[in-house]
Amino acid sequence: MGIKASTPCINVCVYDFDSDLCTGCGRTLEEINDWNRYDNQKKLKIIKKCKKRLDPDAELSYNNDSKGG
Repeated sequence: MGIKASTPCINVCVYDFDSDLCTGCGRTLEEINDWNRYDNQKKLKIIKKCKKRLDPDAELSYNNDSKGG
């Protein structure tokens, strides 16, 4: 069956019009407005985008052999 997508809303609804994103969940106004119309696959894609939008460095990986602080 797979993972069921739930809303990324964290009830911190502050919209940043400069970035065109909610600073709480990372969705655009269109994504917020149309959320209930999207199928599960589309919701999962949006959630992945939201995570990147809110923390663009989250997917950086570091070489295990690297030295330094």
